Amino acid sequence: MSLFALLSTAVAIPLGIASVVIVFFYLRARSVERKKAALEQRRQERQAVREAVRPAYTVNATTSFSRPVTISGDSMPEFRPLSFYMMESSQASAGHTLAEIPGLDARLQHALNDLGYTSVEQVARWGRADVRTVSAILGVEQGVIEGTWIVHARTLLSVV
Repeated sequence: MSLFALLSTAVAIPLGIASVVIVFFYLRARSVERKKAALEQRRQERQAVREAVRPAYTVNATTSFSRPVTISGDSMPEFRPLSFYMMESSQASAGHTLAEIPGLDARLQHALNDLGYTSVEQVARWGRADVRTVSAILGVEQGVIEGTWIVHARTLLSVV
């Protein structure tokens, strides 16, 4: 074998291997880019669907003792405006205060007042969505709210 053939073979083999490796990584990079583009397109489609079906209400609440909490969408399917609770409530429960409900200390009373709940009648009229909302914001278990607060509020008002 001549020196030229030996040198050309010694150079050709590494060049061939290098070109194969370069082509492999190039094709792999193109495949990754296509996958990323497809994932981004699917994410944008899902976001568009979420925007189309997103409810028109969101509650942003900040209390004096907790971090800000945002509850929206599926968390509150039975959302009612605050005016629903303000209908003559102060007159109906004139003799009762939130302090009469067991388990409501001064901190929780203040937090409920910050959220707009100021009367026993408002607590007595809470539904499942209201319980979930207050539970998430105040960090109180739903069972305590339903089993204690609402029951005692309804008892105070003789509302069943």
